[in-house]
Amino acid sequence: YNMGLANEAIDEAYYLGLLSSQYQKLLFCYRVKMLFKLGNYNKVMNLLEPGLGRERSVVKNIPALFIRYLYPRVYWGSVTKYAKKYGIDPYLILAIIREESRFNKNVKDYKGRIGLMNISPDTAKDIAFRLGLHYKTSSVLYNTDTNIRFGTFYLSWLKKSFKSKFHSVIAGYNAGPRVALKWNGMFGTSNFESYKKNIPYPETRDYLKRVLDNYMIYKSIY
Repeated sequence: YNMGLANEAIDEAYYLGLLSSQYQKLLFCYRVKMLFKLGNYNKVMNLLEPGLGRERSVVKNIPALFIRYLYPRVYWGSVTKYAKKYGIDPYLILAIIREESRFNKNVKDYKGRIGLMNISPDTAKDIAFRLGLHYKTSSVLYNTDTNIRFGTFYLSWLKKSFKSKFHSVIAGYNAGPRVALKWNGMFGTSNFESYKKNIPYPETRDYLKRVLDNYMIYKSIY
């Protein structure tokens, strides 16, 4: 049957108070499983995230069955292929994808960045040139394998540029390498808390924390 109509029916039943608590739980479980099976990972996260604690590095109140839905290991073939090729931890790739796009391969943000790893067309052109590939249009970034390849290659380039300083790589992915390199010189990289506190961009400070939280959770559950 039409999954969209089924979802609407379940929502209506919740609002009308027509379902017993146990029945609600069963329907909720069914809905989460079906949405995940259909590849609607963002919707699954929206349903499950209220069970996270304030400190996202600690998963609270989430049944064990759902933890891997909340932190999915999807597009795993492409992730592991390019993680191995470019020397990047596959769980860092997943942590960044989760933050950048919530595994929505069709996303395009207000700055024009596209796909799973949220890559701008200009960055993609540069990456394609470095890889010796012919770059036609930004539409290639909607291809999940290509997007993961480009994003992972970019992470490897940042890793070399920042001499494997983990938090600098993540900050550089968000704010850009030039800015992050400037911060390294200003704040140093030996003390993570000091580095994070001194980042002048609130967006990048929050981004760094969220990606690291994602990464820690991924490493703890797989």
